[in-house]
Amino acid sequence: MILKLAMIFPGQGKQNIHRIIQLNKYNSIIYHTFQEASEYLNYNIWDIIKIPLITYQTTYAQPIILTMSVALYRLWKSIGGINPIISAGHSLGEYSALVCSNAMTFSDGIKIVQKRAIMMKKQINGLSIQMQAIIGLKKKIILKLCKNHLFDHMVNIANINSDNQIVISGHKKAVQNISIICKKMGAKTIILPIDVAAHCNIMKKIRRKFVKHIKKIHIQKTQYPVINSISVKQQISQHTIRKSLVKQLFKPVQWSKTMKVITSISNIILEMGTGNVLTKLNNNNYINIIPMYTIKNIYKIINLLSKNNYDK
Repeated sequence: MILKLAMIFPGQGKQNIHRIIQLNKYNSIIYHTFQEASEYLNYNIWDIIKIPLITYQTTYAQPIILTMSVALYRLWKSIGGINPIISAGHSLGEYSALVCSNAMTFSDGIKIVQKRAIMMKKQINGLSIQMQAIIGLKKKIILKLCKNHLFDHMVNIANINSDNQIVISGHKKAVQNISIICKKMGAKTIILPIDVAAHCNIMKKIRRKFVKHIKKIHIQKTQYPVINSISVKQQISQHTIRKSLVKQLFKPVQWSKTMKVITSISNIILEMGTGNVLTKLNNNNYINIIPMYTIKNIYKIINLLSKNNYDK
């Protein structure tokens, strides 16, 4: 059997900080990566992750998640892990995918993510916002509900995670009203632990300012294909990558379509984060996704690669 390895990188959400601390006990590359990030950010991010409530605040959460994913990738490579033949990141996770594919340096990646987080947080200052996952209703139904609320409030579909799960984002009142209607229609709803309205038209106002910052970042062609989860196309040129990162601020994440591309090319997928959100999200459709938050899982894949042929 020829193993075709892919990697997926999680976005902002619930991450298990304890697991990254545990992994550091096996390999200090974790701590060294956080030290490096601290130098770029001008504050000690390793100390920050030990304060649970702060880790959910966008201005800290986004650089923390990027650093954790890069640290995991470096750990993977340090013990003999190979590059994937393809990768993708869910929302913020795209920055992790681009850093690990050498499209941008870790320094530039963490600085632009920090700038992104600050701008997103500033944009919703004074607004009451919310993001909710709706499970059990089709996209066309939720899209219609969002359009019906646009006269009074801004609300959009933010993520199309699967055929069964859609995330909406926008003004809290509209999100809650749609949630109530969806529940009456038999859906399950979950409030997400995110304090910004990501992938929503509220974020359109910051795109011009963000363009100015993203233009300062040196970007080069990726070492291996990285699928943009907005356009569901391979990142190729500097212009394409920059354009997609700007659109990502206010366009919906097409994760379901992205995973179809990933699974059509690969037969084993690693989730490079400290949780298993993406693994659980696609568990009904793809049984070959393995979360890499334990040293046991990491070595399991290393051993599997050593016993089989694999695409380089």
